[in-house]
Amino acid sequence: MGDLDSGIDPDNVKWFGNAPGRPYEKRDECAMCWSAPLCGGPCFACAELLGRAGSPSPDYCSMVRSEGEAAIWLADVLKDEHPQLLLDLLGVNIEV
Repeated sequence: MGDLDSGIDPDNVKWFGNAPGRPYEKRDECAMCWSAPLCGGPCFACAELLGRAGSPSPDYCSMVRSEGEAAIWLADVLKDEHPQLLLDLLGVNIEV
């Protein structure tokens, strides 16, 4: 977005913010994804290197959603079967 000699180029910053650097809320691919707030959108550098013009890789999206689903499943199981373990995992200390 600039260089050491001339500093930051405002035009490059604007381009980056409107293209690969845009937040997940402004990405069509992420708008309908329930797990978008968990991942925050694709890694900008990787998305550009993979030639996706700032779009997430479908494989990456699948991985993030799977991890989110697994975390929700685990929290649900622990809540029902081992609530103290869940509280410990979350770092919640309840004094009785």
